[in-house]
Amino acid sequence: LGALSKAKTANVQVRQKAAAAGASGDDVEVLAVNVSEMRDCIETIAERFDWQTLPGLSFPGSLEHLYPIYQVALINGAPEARQVAAKGLGDLVTLTAKPILEAHRTFAGPLIRVLGDRFDAFVKVAIIDTLRLLLEKVGPSLKQFFPQLQTAHVKCLSDTDAQVRSGSCATLGLLAGLNPRTDSLLTKLAKGASAPDADVRRSTLQALVTVQSKLTPMNA
Repeated sequence: LGALSKAKTANVQVRQKAAAAGASGDDVEVLAVNVSEMRDCIETIAERFDWQTLPGLSFPGSLEHLYPIYQVALINGAPEARQVAAKGLGDLVTLTAKPILEAHRTFAGPLIRVLGDRFDAFVKVAIIDTLRLLLEKVGPSLKQFFPQLQTAHVKCLSDTDAQVRSGSCATLGLLAGLNPRTDSLLTKLAKGASAPDADVRRSTLQALVTVQSKLTPMNA
């Protein structure tokens, strides 16, 4: 993984590391350990580059041997492994060159699916944070996911955890700035604003205000 600090020569070494990590997903416990170790290694390298784009993540194919490991852990791992995988994907969003990240935009799909499942708040918060990073960096390229993103984050406004609700509120604001079709979103938020739970009402009203503040005269 140290090859991430170099250019195309990273490809072969990262492939070897990915194979050694056992990315098949057959052994979830072993995979979870490897995911944590891999993320630690990447963070160490990132700190040397002040969390700027890594040379080894700046060319076509540079994510092909890192992303699958995180994806398997995100989908099949224990809750702790899913959290690490989601945060690790967030690291990759930060450290990968924008054109390369746009080519791998489909990894938003697994994040959205897991977000919609019944997992602990710490897993959801990690996923929400990573999706927000992804939207901030390559938002327009995620157009195909806008409906699913809206649905998942509106649902999270009803979560019992305050961090999940506040994170979803912020992401819905980002989506409103990227997606001109907000009628259905505003309708859902208006309906949720009358929820019986006081915390849910407050979060939904905050989301409604946040979304409306992002609207332009064209899509208001």
